[in-house]
Amino acid sequence: MAQLMRTDDTFQYAKAGKQLLLVLEALPGNPGGGGGEGVHASMGDAMMACLSVMESKYTFAWARAPLDMCIKELINPFKRKHFGPLQPKVIYRMCSHL
Repeated sequence: MAQLMRTDDTFQYAKAGKQLLLVLEALPGNPGGGGGEGVHASMGDAMMACLSVMESKYTFAWARAPLDMCIKELINPFKRKHFGPLQPKVIYRMCSHL
């Protein structure tokens, strides 16, 4: 997805952003939701790469909404816990956009 986001095509960027949002929405977001095994390290790295690309494009008005929607999903601490050791990086990225 990160490769798809490295574009100036607003539709392709929005589509890739929506795919990342769907992945984040699929993470259990409640305390008893199960699935506590966390995100596999390579998937966590891939999501962090996507967030990095999205941050780099944040200066463009058309690129803000997808990142803002992903950040809204990551506000939930039960979703962030799935990132395990990457959680501090997720919190840093999240706080820099709030």
